[in-house]
Amino acid sequence: MTITAEAMPILRDAGVDIEAAIHAGDRVTIRVRSGSSLRDGQEYREKTGRAVMHGPAGWVLNMGGHYGTPAIANAENIVHVGPKKGRRHETRSELR
Repeated sequence: MTITAEAMPILRDAGVDIEAAIHAGDRVTIRVRSGSSLRDGQEYREKTGRAVMHGPAGWVLNMGGHYGTPAIANAENIVHVGPKKGRRHETRSELR
């Protein structure tokens, strides 16, 4: 099962710890700042990386690139969580 962007607000409101659903090797999509505009203010875009390890600020992601650019995924910026190949996510009842 994949945790989609539509399910994220529902899971946050239900008090589910989204970070607990992530395991090392999972593909995680986060919102990152991409600039600002005069009309809309701060702009964001979605970027996907591979979860490497859990730290005090959230999950450390390898965003790719020549040297493996790092990023932090926490409950506020996670958009989508997909399991690594060969592993399924837990059901909603197991996340509680």
